[in-house]
Amino acid sequence: ISGVTSISADLHKFGYAAQGASTLLYRSMDYLKHQFYVATDFPGGIYVTPTLLGSRPGGAIAAAWTALHALGEEGYMRLAGEVMAAAAKMKEAFATIPELQILGKPSMNILAFSTVNNQPDIFVIADYLEEQGWMVDRQQFPNCIHVTVMPYNIPVVETYINNLQEAIQYAKANPAMTAKGNAALYGLMARIPFRGMVAKNVRRIFEDLYTFQPTAGGDSPADSEEDGEKEAGNTLPESPRWMGWVNRVLTSLERWRK
Repeated sequence: ISGVTSISADLHKFGYAAQGASTLLYRSMDYLKHQFYVATDFPGGIYVTPTLLGSRPGGAIAAAWTALHALGEEGYMRLAGEVMAAAAKMKEAFATIPELQILGKPSMNILAFSTVNNQPDIFVIADYLEEQGWMVDRQQFPNCIHVTVMPYNIPVVETYINNLQEAIQYAKANPAMTAKGNAALYGLMARIPFRGMVAKNVRRIFEDLYTFQPTAGGDSPADSEEDGEKEAGNTLPESPRWMGWVNRVLTSLERWRK
Protein backbone atom coordinates (compact mmCIF):
# COMPACT_ATOMS: atom_id res chain seq x y z
CA ILE A 1 0.00 0.00 0.00
CA SER A 2 1.52 3.27 -1.07
CA GLY A 3 2.62 5.42 1.86
CA VAL A 4 2.88 2.58 4.40
CA THR A 5 6.51 2.39 5.49
CA SER A 6 6.22 0.11 8.53
CA ILE A 7 3.88 -2.35 10.23
CA SER A 8 4.04 -3.51 13.84
CA ALA A 9 2.35 -6.61 15.21
CA ASP A 10 2.25 -8.29 18.61
CA LEU A 11 2.40 -11.99 17.81
CA HIS A 12 0.87 -12.96 21.15
CA LYS A 13 -2.44 -11.53 19.98
CA PHE A 14 -3.74 -12.86 16.68
CA GLY A 15 -0.55 -14.73 15.93
CA TYR A 16 -1.51 -16.93 18.92
CA ALA A 17 2.10 -17.05 20.10
CA ALA A 18 3.59 -16.68 23.57
CA GLN A 19 4.10 -13.16 24.91
CA GLY A 20 7.50 -11.59 24.43
CA ALA A 21 7.88 -11.66 20.65
CA SER A 22 6.65 -8.73 18.58
CA THR A 23 7.52 -7.71 15.05
CA LEU A 24 8.30 -4.39 13.42
CA LEU A 25 8.50 -4.67 9.65
CA TYR A 26 9.86 -1.93 7.39
CA ARG A 27 9.28 -1.45 3.69
CA SER A 28 13.00 -1.26 3.05
CA MET A 29 16.39 -1.03 4.71
CA ASP A 30 16.29 2.71 4.00
CA TYR A 31 14.03 2.95 7.08
CA LEU A 32 15.29 0.08 9.21
CA LYS A 33 18.91 1.25 9.22
CA HIS A 34 18.00 4.32 11.28
CA GLN A 35 16.86 2.05 14.11
CA PHE A 36 20.23 0.33 14.58
CA TYR A 37 22.26 1.35 17.62
CA VAL A 38 26.04 1.01 17.55
CA ALA A 39 28.42 1.77 20.44
CA THR A 40 32.10 1.69 19.46
CA ASP A 41 33.59 2.88 22.78
CA PHE A 42 31.90 0.29 25.02
CA PRO A 43 34.56 -1.32 27.33
CA GLY A 44 33.27 -4.76 26.36
CA GLY A 45 33.91 -4.15 22.68
CA ILE A 46 31.74 -2.98 19.82
CA TYR A 47 28.07 -3.26 20.70
CA VAL A 48 25.28 -3.18 18.15
CA THR A 49 21.56 -3.88 18.52
CA PRO A 50 18.69 -3.53 16.05
CA THR A 51 16.08 -3.11 18.83
CA LEU A 52 15.41 -0.85 21.80
CA LEU A 53 15.52 -3.81 24.17
CA GLY A 54 19.03 -4.92 23.32
CA SER A 55 19.67 -8.52 24.33
CA ARG A 56 16.57 -10.69 24.24
CA PRO A 57 15.87 -14.32 25.16
CA GLY A 58 15.29 -16.64 22.25
CA GLY A 59 12.58 -18.79 23.84
CA ALA A 60 9.66 -16.49 23.01
CA ILE A 61 10.95 -15.99 19.47
CA ALA A 62 11.25 -19.75 18.95
CA ALA A 63 7.72 -20.23 20.32
CA ALA A 64 6.36 -17.58 17.96
CA TRP A 65 8.13 -19.19 14.99
CA THR A 66 6.59 -22.53 15.97
CA ALA A 67 3.07 -21.09 16.24
CA LEU A 68 3.34 -19.39 12.86
CA HIS A 69 4.47 -22.57 11.13
CA ALA A 70 2.07 -24.86 13.01
CA LEU A 71 -1.02 -22.83 12.12
CA GLY A 72 0.01 -21.62 8.70
CA GLU A 73 -2.19 -19.51 6.42
CA GLU A 74 -5.01 -22.06 6.48
CA GLY A 75 -5.07 -22.15 10.28
CA TYR A 76 -5.09 -18.38 10.62
CA MET A 77 -7.89 -18.01 8.07
CA ARG A 78 -9.97 -20.61 9.90
CA LEU A 79 -9.44 -18.96 13.30
CA ALA A 80 -10.22 -15.51 11.87
CA GLY A 81 -13.51 -16.76 10.48
CA GLU A 82 -14.48 -18.42 13.75
CA VAL A 83 -13.77 -15.42 15.97
CA MET A 84 -15.50 -13.02 13.56
CA ALA A 85 -18.59 -15.22 13.59
CA ALA A 86 -18.56 -15.30 17.40
CA ALA A 87 -18.15 -11.51 17.56
CA ALA A 88 -21.07 -11.07 15.16
CA LYS A 89 -23.19 -13.32 17.38
CA MET A 90 -22.37 -11.15 20.40
CA LYS A 91 -23.18 -7.93 18.54
CA GLU A 92 -26.52 -9.34 17.41
CA ALA A 93 -27.34 -10.42 20.97
CA PHE A 94 -26.35 -7.04 22.44
CA ALA A 95 -28.57 -5.26 19.92
CA THR A 96 -31.61 -7.11 21.30
CA ILE A 97 -30.95 -5.97 24.88
CA PRO A 98 -32.59 -2.52 25.29
CA GLU A 99 -30.38 -1.48 28.22
CA LEU A 100 -27.16 -1.96 26.22
CA GLN A 101 -25.41 0.14 23.61
CA ILE A 102 -22.36 -0.81 21.58
CA LEU A 103 -19.80 1.97 21.38
CA GLY A 104 -18.79 2.94 17.89
CA LYS A 105 -19.16 0.61 14.91
CA PRO A 106 -16.76 -2.29 15.55
CA SER A 107 -15.71 -4.05 12.36
CA MET A 108 -13.40 -6.60 14.00
CA ASN A 109 -13.70 -9.03 16.92
CA ILE A 110 -13.19 -6.32 19.54
CA LEU A 111 -16.27 -4.80 21.19
CA ALA A 112 -16.90 -2.13 23.80
CA PHE A 113 -20.35 -1.75 25.30
CA SER A 114 -22.09 0.17 28.04
CA THR A 115 -25.60 0.85 29.28
CA VAL A 116 -27.76 3.70 27.98
CA ASN A 117 -26.92 6.76 30.09
CA ASN A 118 -25.08 4.33 32.39
CA GLN A 119 -28.44 3.07 33.71
CA PRO A 120 -27.93 0.64 35.33
CA ASP A 121 -24.31 1.19 36.34
CA ILE A 122 -22.06 -0.71 33.90
CA PHE A 123 -19.46 -1.27 36.62
CA VAL A 124 -22.04 -2.93 38.89
CA ILE A 125 -22.73 -5.23 35.95
CA ALA A 126 -18.98 -5.84 35.65
CA ASP A 127 -18.79 -6.79 39.35
CA TYR A 128 -21.62 -9.28 38.90
CA LEU A 129 -19.88 -10.86 35.91
CA GLU A 130 -16.66 -11.22 37.90
CA GLU A 131 -18.56 -12.98 40.65
CA GLN A 132 -19.70 -15.46 38.01
CA GLY A 133 -16.06 -16.17 37.18
CA TRP A 134 -15.52 -13.89 34.16
CA MET A 135 -12.41 -11.77 33.67
CA VAL A 136 -13.77 -8.29 32.95
CA ASP A 137 -11.84 -5.52 31.18
CA ARG A 138 -13.23 -2.16 32.34
CA GLN A 139 -12.53 1.06 30.45
CA GLN A 140 -13.33 4.72 30.86
CA PHE A 141 -14.32 7.81 28.81
CA PRO A 142 -17.04 6.58 28.79
CA ASN A 143 -17.30 3.86 31.41
CA CYS A 144 -17.73 0.58 29.57
CA ILE A 145 -16.79 -3.09 29.31
CA HIS A 146 -14.28 -4.11 26.65
CA VAL A 147 -14.34 -7.57 25.08
CA THR A 148 -11.83 -9.20 22.73
CA VAL A 149 -13.27 -12.40 21.27
CA MET A 150 -10.60 -15.09 20.97
CA PRO A 151 -10.82 -18.76 19.91
CA TYR A 152 -10.99 -20.01 23.50
CA ASN A 153 -14.01 -17.71 24.12
CA ILE A 154 -16.10 -19.27 21.34
CA PRO A 155 -17.49 -22.24 23.33
CA VAL A 156 -18.75 -19.94 26.11
CA VAL A 157 -20.19 -17.01 24.12
CA GLU A 158 -23.77 -18.14 24.81
CA THR A 159 -23.04 -18.48 28.53
CA TYR A 160 -21.51 -14.99 28.60
CA ILE A 161 -24.57 -13.46 26.94
CA ASN A 162 -26.88 -15.19 29.44
CA ASN A 163 -24.76 -14.06 32.41
CA LEU A 164 -24.70 -10.52 31.02
CA GLN A 165 -28.49 -10.45 30.88
CA GLU A 166 -28.62 -11.73 34.46
CA ALA A 167 -26.15 -9.03 35.51
CA ILE A 168 -28.30 -6.31 33.94
CA GLN A 169 -31.42 -7.55 35.75
CA TYR A 170 -29.48 -7.72 39.03
CA ALA A 171 -28.21 -4.14 38.61
CA LYS A 172 -31.73 -2.90 37.76
CA ALA A 173 -33.17 -4.65 40.80
CA ASN A 174 -30.51 -3.10 43.04
CA PRO A 175 -30.22 0.57 41.92
CA ALA A 176 -28.49 1.56 45.18
CA MET A 177 -25.68 -0.92 44.55
CA THR A 178 -22.31 0.72 43.95
CA ALA A 179 -19.30 -0.62 42.15
CA LYS A 180 -16.55 -2.20 44.21
CA GLY A 181 -13.03 -3.52 43.76
CA ASN A 182 -11.41 -2.64 40.43
CA ALA A 183 -14.62 -1.04 39.21
CA ALA A 184 -14.66 1.36 42.14
CA LEU A 185 -11.07 2.37 41.36
CA TYR A 186 -11.93 2.97 37.69
CA GLY A 187 -15.03 4.93 38.60
CA LEU A 188 -13.20 7.08 41.13
CA MET A 189 -10.34 7.86 38.77
CA ALA A 190 -12.70 8.69 35.91
CA ARG A 191 -14.49 11.29 38.05
CA ILE A 192 -11.34 13.18 39.06
CA PRO A 193 -11.05 16.24 36.78
CA PHE A 194 -7.33 16.72 37.50
CA ARG A 195 -5.55 13.95 35.57
CA GLY A 196 -2.29 14.95 37.27
CA MET A 197 -3.86 13.98 40.60
CA VAL A 198 -4.74 10.59 39.12
CA ALA A 199 -1.15 10.04 37.96
CA LYS A 200 0.21 11.05 41.36
CA ASN A 201 -2.00 8.58 43.21
CA VAL A 202 -1.27 5.77 40.76
CA ARG A 203 2.46 6.39 41.23
CA ARG A 204 1.96 6.18 44.98
CA ILE A 205 0.25 2.81 44.56
CA PHE A 206 3.23 1.54 42.58
CA GLU A 207 5.68 2.95 45.11
CA ASP A 208 3.93 0.92 47.79
CA LEU A 209 3.86 -2.12 45.53
CA TYR A 210 7.59 -2.04 44.76
CA THR A 211 8.84 -0.91 48.18
CA PHE A 212 10.75 -3.66 49.99
CA GLN A 213 8.68 -5.10 52.82
CA PRO A 214 10.75 -7.23 55.25
CA THR A 215 9.23 -10.46 56.47
CA ALA A 216 8.60 -10.95 60.18
CA GLY A 217 11.86 -11.71 61.97
CA GLY A 218 13.87 -11.49 58.76
CA ASP A 219 16.80 -9.27 57.89
CA SER A 220 16.12 -6.29 55.68
CA PRO A 221 18.07 -3.38 54.23
CA ALA A 222 16.27 -1.15 56.75
CA ASP A 223 17.63 -3.01 59.77
CA SER A 224 20.37 -0.45 60.27
CA GLU A 225 19.61 2.97 61.73
CA GLU A 226 20.99 4.69 58.65
CA ASP A 227 18.83 2.67 56.26
CA GLY A 228 15.82 3.18 58.47
CA GLU A 229 16.29 6.94 58.25
CA LYS A 230 16.58 6.69 54.48
CA GLU A 231 13.39 4.67 54.30
CA ALA A 232 11.59 7.18 56.49
CA GLY A 233 12.86 9.99 54.29
CA ASN A 234 11.34 8.33 51.22
CA THR A 235 7.86 8.29 52.71
CA LEU A 236 5.52 10.63 50.82
CA PRO A 237 3.44 12.99 52.95
CA GLU A 238 -0.28 12.44 53.01
CA SER A 239 -2.31 14.68 50.74
CA PRO A 240 -3.97 17.55 52.66
CA ARG A 241 -7.64 16.99 53.43
CA TRP A 242 -8.67 20.11 51.54
CA MET A 243 -7.69 18.43 48.27
CA GLY A 244 -10.53 15.96 48.68
CA TRP A 245 -13.06 18.77 49.16
CA VAL A 246 -11.71 20.69 46.16
CA ASN A 247 -12.01 17.56 44.03
CA ARG A 248 -15.63 17.06 45.11
CA VAL A 249 -16.51 20.65 44.20
CA LEU A 250 -14.79 20.40 40.82
CA THR A 251 -16.46 17.09 40.09
CA SER A 252 -19.88 18.58 40.89
CA LEU A 253 -19.18 21.55 38.60
CA GLU A 254 -18.10 19.21 35.81
CA ARG A 255 -21.32 17.20 36.12
CA TRP A 256 -23.38 20.41 36.13
CA ARG A 257 -21.59 21.65 33.03
CA LYS A 258 -22.42 18.43 31.16
